[in-house]
Amino acid sequence: MSRDAISLVMPYADQGDLNAALRAATYIAAYELGRYRIAPLYRCGVVYRFEPVCDAPEGPARALPGTCERTLSPRQVIAEGRLADCNTLAPWLAAQRILEGARCQAIAIPSPTIGGWHCIVRHSNGRIEDPSVVLGMR
Repeated sequence: MSRDAISLVMPYADQGDLNAALRAATYIAAYELGRYRIAPLYRCGVVYRFEPVCDAPEGPARALPGTCERTLSPRQVIAEGRLADCNTLAPWLAAQRILEGARCQAIAIPSPTIGGWHCIVRHSNGRIEDPSVVLGMR
């Protein structure tokens, strides 16, 4: 792991908490994409990999009735072997699109196949991008 790469552990109780954490992850991704000139998501060799939810960390976050997700910054994904799940890919793609001038956001939607939540990018015109599907999610 790169010494200064960032990952977030995002405890959440509901969809609103998860969406707030995705906004934070998008800001971090936008900073790294601009600062370190990382290649666009679909051209840098990243592959989708399912990652199970993690246990909430010790401390105040333990009080949340939900669970948590670990989200990696773009540099962290590259440092850890270019594998990432939806809650890492959606903020990365949203940040990339925002830097390209689009109005969009990473959001969590109910997952029809596995239960819980799935993270995608929703554009201001309603168009949906799902980087997990593009990068190999089945």
